[in-house]
Order: sequence, then C-alpha cells, then structure tokens
Amino acid sequence: MALKGQSSVEFMSVLGIALVISSPFIYASQSSVIELDDASRFLTLENSFNDLTQVTEELSTDSPPARKTVEFQTPSGVEKVYNPVFGNESALVFEMDSKAGLVNRSIFSETVIDVKDTGELKSQGLHSLSVRKADEGINVSVIS
Repeated sequence: MALKGQSSVEFMSVLGIALVISSPFIYASQSSVIELDDASRFLTLENSFNDLTQVTEELSTDSPPARKTVEFQTPSGVEKVYNPVFGNESALVFEMDSKAGLVNRSIFSETVIDVKDTGELKSQGLHSLSVRKADEGINVSVIS
C-alpha cells in the first residue's frame, strides 16, 4: 500500500506531457481565429466600399442635386478615417488595427467625393449616408 499516490503522479505526468505536446496546436488555432476575424472585418469594409462606389458612380451621371442614401457598415478596429483630395480625384481611407498592426483600406474615385463627418464613420456599426451630387463633385454626409 506504499504506492497509493503513484497513480496520481503518473496521471499528472501524462497530463502535463499531453499539454506540452498540444500547446503548439492550440497556439496555431488561436492565430488562425485572429486572422479570420481580421479577414471578416476587411470583407465587411470592402462590401461597404462597393455599395458606396456603386451609388457614387450612379450619381456621377446625374445632374445636381440628385441624392441617394446608402447603408455603410463600419467594422470594429477602425482607428482613423480621412478623405484626401488629389485634384479632380479623391479617396476614402480607413486606418484599421489588425494582427499585423495598422493597415489602410481605401477606395479611390475619379471624381471628388467630399465626406463630411469622417469621425462618425470611425465608430463601429451601421451608418446611413446621404450621397448627393453637387456641382463640384459628390458630397457624402453621415445621417445616423
């Protein structure tokens, strides 16, 4: 009866070895989940970009003051939104936090798209955007 605790020690040893052997697989699966989350957020933003691009292209052929409303889904992790203008072209740039650090996701337009309230687009969630054709290009305002 002197070996009464030996089975507990052997069980703990086997359990410890199994945990050490499985830890690389656990780490790899956790990294994959994080990468899938980043890909999902980037896809959500790309879909919103596509919707906005479609509406701006439709309005660019109309005469002022044509107007449409579009839903824009902003994913989590957006750090900064800005709207640079380059002559007769413009961009809408989202700076996002990801596993690789800060990354930029953007759309470019051959017409001037002036986005008001870019700070409101930074917050996660569904936003309604009013897209209006103006003489100098396209104006976009965040409604909600």
